[in-house]
Amino acid sequence: MKSVARTWPRQPLWLYAIWIAAFGLLVLSVRGIPFLDLGKAVANLQPGAWLMLGGLNLAIIFMLAGRWWLILRAQGQRINLFQLTGYRLAAFSVAYFTPGPQFGGEPLQVHLLRSRHGISNSKAIASVSLDRLLELIANFSFLALGLYILLQSGLLGALPSGQVLVIILGLLLLPVLYLAFLAKGKTPLAGILKQIHRPKWQSVSQVVEEAEGLVGSFCRHKPLALLVIILLSLFTWIAMITEYTLLLNYLGLAASPSQAIIALTAARLAFIVPTPGGLGAFEASQVLAAEALGFSPLSGLSVALVIRARDLLIAGTGLWLSAIFLKLPSNFVQVSQAIEEEL
Repeated sequence: MKSVARTWPRQPLWLYAIWIAAFGLLVLSVRGIPFLDLGKAVANLQPGAWLMLGGLNLAIIFMLAGRWWLILRAQGQRINLFQLTGYRLAAFSVAYFTPGPQFGGEPLQVHLLRSRHGISNSKAIASVSLDRLLELIANFSFLALGLYILLQSGLLGALPSGQVLVIILGLLLLPVLYLAFLAKGKTPLAGILKQIHRPKWQSVSQVVEEAEGLVGSFCRHKPLALLVIILLSLFTWIAMITEYTLLLNYLGLAASPSQAIIALTAARLAFIVPTPGGLGAFEASQVLAAEALGFSPLSGLSVALVIRARDLLIAGTGLWLSAIFLKLPSNFVQVSQAIEEEL
């Protein structure tokens, strides 16, 4: 009988170098911080503060899942919002606990739509792709705003603001242009894959072409739904900024909205670092951002600790839901092979 065991893929050396650098930056950032005071700072959060933050986080989770729900609904797929929220949490747990910039759970979302609801491969991929593409546009828009405020604050010193803004706008334009191409009926990614003259990639390109066609059709024929989804993404980011600002104030940091956006921008950039959950880079970003804004390093680490605890709770819930949805461990081999097919 052929063994299904696989060896763990060897990681490139540059990835280990980034992990070491992120850990080193974390050590340098927290050096000298009294950890007893850290516990006291977090313990000072009142029950009302925890309830408010928890309620906002639940609202954000449902809004993120709501965008995907609206996309599927506009495609004629009526799936319960609570189910989709569970699927998204399961996908988040995959992305959070694996190295990478907060992506990686998309094949699991596609697999759950196929296996539990009988949705075709192309339609499932199209819904997840459009959801992620709109999320990228929203994230890059926020980063563009945050970096602009950061440049205006003078915290970056004499950096050439014009060149930085060009880079920011360039990053923002990438997903926007891709969406524009799809709306015009183009299939750019499938076109690239077709240039790889191998049977497996040719079959992949056919699925991608069909999915890109469905996304483009959605943009052309469902403009009102697309507008509602974009507005929901905007409100989601407003809720995220509000939640982060409240956390700063609950921890005793009288931060202005612009200061909160700067610190949150540093956090989002840290999650791009390919360590699981931005480990090391995220904590360092909050310490350095707090110091740059005139607060104590202890304050920044307190913020990082609360957010880390929140994310671990959400990701842990996602893992638990994954085990339920996929019926692990009894179905592990079959599920692993099915998800590999999505990849």
